[in-house]
Amino acid sequence: RTDKLQFISAEVIADPLDLFERPPFVAQFRHLNSAHQFSLLGTHIDPDVAPEEIDALHEIFTTLNRERGDSDEIIVLGDFNADCRYLNATERETSALFIDAHLTSWITDELDTTTRSTDCAYDRILTTSGATEMTVDAGVFRYDEVFGYDEALTISVSDHYPVWITLEIESH
Repeated sequence: RTDKLQFISAEVIADPLDLFERPPFVAQFRHLNSAHQFSLLGTHIDPDVAPEEIDALHEIFTTLNRERGDSDEIIVLGDFNADCRYLNATERETSALFIDAHLTSWITDELDTTTRSTDCAYDRILTTSGATEMTVDAGVFRYDEVFGYDEALTISVSDHYPVWITLEIESH
């Protein structure tokens, strides 16, 4: 939506210690009518080492938050494999990313982001306080229910449902 947002920058986060199977990606945008800036920090966490990669993601978030300060809200999102056998409830309760007071989780443990018979919230969206104030709603798009897909067709599309967030940025 180039009529609403201006792209500022994007980069794959350097991973010199090889902590990630797929290093996180950050993109920064400016809302044209308000000049409000925000960043999206996205990643796909390796399920085999989810606790370790999520801790490393928190370190990147903390550095980014410190560098950008009050001038930039941050939305952390992606397939974190943050539930069930990859990151259990006890691990989440002690995970720096999930207990960080600067972040609000919009896709919580109660939501199922998988299309299979499991009930797991692998995909997540978290926002800093300023972005939280802009958030109107968030959730999981159950495309099988919307389009009437059976299980086989649903799984052939993806093993995950899309997660979404709606932001309302007021013009000044």
